[in-house]
Amino acid sequence: MYNRPRMWDGQRILTPSKKQSITKKSYTLFLKPDKKVSPAKVGQVLSSHFTGTKYSSYGKWKAGYRPINVPTDVESHILQIRNNVPKEYAAIQWLAMASPANSVYMPFYTNISDTPSQYKVDGDYQDPTNTKSAYWTYKTTAMVVEAYKHKKFIDSSTGKKTDLIYKDVNPTKKAVTK
Repeated sequence: MYNRPRMWDGQRILTPSKKQSITKKSYTLFLKPDKKVSPAKVGQVLSSHFTGTKYSSYGKWKAGYRPINVPTDVESHILQIRNNVPKEYAAIQWLAMASPANSVYMPFYTNISDTPSQYKVDGDYQDPTNTKSAYWTYKTTAMVVEAYKHKKFIDSSTGKKTDLIYKDVNPTKKAVTK
């Protein structure tokens, strides 16, 4: 019950041609994706909370289904090995701090000799005011977005009420810069 809906969601994203029910008792373990899988597509899977379905549940589990991404995620990683570049640059670790639904995956090449300062901040996970920390920047963004997520806004171009989706950053941008 715990992981089956998560498996359904990942397969729904990577293989949308295979129509399945979220309530199936078992799923095929290995499926060929409909299209070549990119790091961005893996990031979409890892940040999903049944996005775009009637089970969409960021912050609240609907029907008891636990999503792949939850607000308490601390970080997320995607490991990529590329064949079309020199071997010293072939491996990349994509890192998203805090919840990947409100973060970005940053590339870290395996042969780097230094890390951006925002990713070296001591891990005082009790200080959300630490603006020099990549983790707290993304975590604070998630907290601000959560407050607006279920609100209706007036779309200035159409005059219609619209839900705030994570792609609509204007209210978040204003709240963060205050």
